[in-house]
Amino acid sequence: MTLTLLFGIGLRYVSELSNYEVLAFSFSLFTFLNLFIEFGNSIALRELMGFVASLQLLLSTALEFVYQPEEMPLPSDEYFSYALPAVVAYYTGLFLPIFKTQEHVLLLSKAKTHLIGKDNISTILLVIGIVGAIVYQYVPIQIKAIVYLFSICLYASVMYGHYLSGKIKRITLSVAFALLVYTTIKEGAFGHLIFWTTLYFIIAFTGTDRGKSLQLKSFIVLAGIVFIVIVQSVKMDYRLGTWGNKITERRADPELLMQLVKQRIDDPSYLLSREHFLSVAHRFNQGNLVALAQSYVPRVEPYADGEILFHFVYPIIPRLFWNEKPITGGVANITRFTPLIHSGTSSSNISPFGEAYANFGIVGGIVFMFIFGLLFNYCFSKILRISENKPSLLLWLPCLFSGCLTVETDVLSMWGSFISTSIFIAVFWFALKRLNINL
Repeated sequence: MTLTLLFGIGLRYVSELSNYEVLAFSFSLFTFLNLFIEFGNSIALRELMGFVASLQLLLSTALEFVYQPEEMPLPSDEYFSYALPAVVAYYTGLFLPIFKTQEHVLLLSKAKTHLIGKDNISTILLVIGIVGAIVYQYVPIQIKAIVYLFSICLYASVMYGHYLSGKIKRITLSVAFALLVYTTIKEGAFGHLIFWTTLYFIIAFTGTDRGKSLQLKSFIVLAGIVFIVIVQSVKMDYRLGTWGNKITERRADPELLMQLVKQRIDDPSYLLSREHFLSVAHRFNQGNLVALAQSYVPRVEPYADGEILFHFVYPIIPRLFWNEKPITGGVANITRFTPLIHSGTSSSNISPFGEAYANFGIVGGIVFMFIFGLLFNYCFSKILRISENKPSLLLWLPCLFSGCLTVETDVLSMWGSFISTSIFIAVFWFALKRLNINL
């Protein structure tokens, strides 16, 4: 906190940035440092969620205002008068003390002890995950969500395998990584690879000597930044070469991807150039769409007056029984709350922050984001509490929160992902127990 304050004070006096922009940079630094410190010391899921929100709505947007203000549909002060307190409120909700739980390191130690003599569990989960991933490619949309839940057992098997160690650890890691790389190449969706890998490190390093090593943590963070910078530099070119006019018209082209990566590595001056720096900031900038919603609502489209609250109920109803159930993906939000026409080939969305504003305005949106953060805080804390008696539940945390990390989606996507996965795990856990398989 002290370092963040000193940074903010220094930035204010050596630059011509507005107070809002200084606070945006400073709070982004605070969330990054908090994540860096907790990485290896605790299961830093909430820290990661808070940092991603700050990165996409404060840091990258502030950079856009500084270097390319013409790209933003609103003045800086008008945007940050909502976005800054909304992100702070969300972050505060994520960390407000709810109830006391045992130390994360102790809980993970219990999980490791629980797995002694249960090597078969990781193998079972691995097989279910592989079958689910294959079947997912061919089933109709009405049951895709259900089949996807079986496919994520693959990543649960990685966590089980990690704490079982030995041969099963190497097998599950190799298969899961290969599937992630295949999916990335096929879909051109690099976020899955980044987030699943990050979630693995966040849990696997907790309480270990490696997690306490400042040098190793710094190396991992630096390597991650370099990887993301390279990904951002090739992503659009790769998608232009492999995406069609529909989501179903996507193809894998490993040769093109390797060619693009090689070009970037062979020309590091481009990666370090101002042009590339600004393009990376622009691609991270989710604030642009939030600002569009601010400029459009209520001037053109009236406030939605709380329709967003229904999104907390929709995930409970399977699409199998409701063909007209609202879908995620951003088309509805983009076309309703901004002047843009969604192409339907991307996953661009106005984010929960944009939805909160479009429903409740500035003050109501800030309050909603605090409650939204508090909700995930409660869920995370409750899982820790339950894991005191069912320690291996912690190994499902990546599956539970993988859809809650990015703010490029919407409330229905984030909350729906968590709820549907929670229900699946509860039913799956019970079903396997009836077969004398104790997860």
